[in-house]
Amino acid sequence: MRPPIKPVAPPNIQQPLRDIMRGVGLFAEMTEDTLEPAANLLPGPFRQTFRCVLTSLEAVGSRAVAPPLDVQAIASAAQFVRVPNSDGAARLVQVLAFAWQKASALRTERHFLFSEVVTARALNTLQLATDVSPQVRCALIFKTLTKAHPMGRMPGVDSNLSAEDETQVSLFLFAALVWLMTERAATLDAEEQLLDLALALTMAKKDAVAQSFDDLEHVAQALQNMADHV
Repeated sequence: MRPPIKPVAPPNIQQPLRDIMRGVGLFAEMTEDTLEPAANLLPGPFRQTFRCVLTSLEAVGSRAVAPPLDVQAIASAAQFVRVPNSDGAARLVQVLAFAWQKASALRTERHFLFSEVVTARALNTLQLATDVSPQVRCALIFKTLTKAHPMGRMPGVDSNLSAEDETQVSLFLFAALVWLMTERAATLDAEEQLLDLALALTMAKKDAVAQSFDDLEHVAQALQNMADHV
């Protein structure tokens, strides 16, 4: 008889807690939208309390969606998508969480979640040769992340999204990696502008970009071409 499998504590407890609080914030946002007509029927003091509670939960979730970030973290993540470095994977998770906040249409209109846990686990499985080109390494990271399904209504679960929504998530990941393939800016505001440009350019060429997703070399070429235009 096999011994029972003992659960292993996650290496960084902050990651699953942030995932949980993102879910809390999204739940509060959805609840407020759904119950708004009924809330108007409540007496004034109760209505105000109800809205204050949901607003507080949304604020907690919003802070979890956007952990603190600086240009050094972005630079480390950008280096990681091109060449291996010691803390690059953790930085990439942090930077993708930041970029996810900017993708407001995916977050709010579709009520999608981003999981740092799923993203970190996917990156920890990476086994890349050291002699691959930067764009091929970046493409391999893209393929690894899309296969892991780190965004959606149930992150980490295969086939939890429609084909159209899966493409939208893949386009976001592509745009975020395009941003990290560009030349680094000196300030966080300038980095946000670069991210906005990468997102806008990717969505403007989304049909051509999506056609490259099935082939590693095509993804690598598309990432480099797009980064050259940002």
